[in-house]
Amino acid sequence: MKTKTYSLLFICLLLLLNCGNSYSENESGFRAIVGYGEGFVAAGSNGRIDHLDLKGCVVRTESFLNTELNCLFTCGTALFAAGEAGILLMSNN
Repeated sequence: MKTKTYSLLFICLLLLLNCGNSYSENESGFRAIVGYGEGFVAAGSNGRIDHLDLKGCVVRTESFLNTELNCLFTCGTALFAAGEAGILLMSNN
């Protein structure tokens, strides 16, 4: 049980450290994806967040102008997106 807990903590640390990666302005596309609800959420360049169903079809798209998103994580029903310049977005839906 301890090994499983340490492994999970190690993976979470790697994911959080990866949030600080800088991407060149020429790179576009998704930089993070997490399971959320009954599907997935993907985030990336141009502040785009896509909600996908289990088949990978886009259900809903949101955009946050002048924002580059690098990381997604969940805590219970809350979804967090982190990006350049200290941007942190949170949603419960």
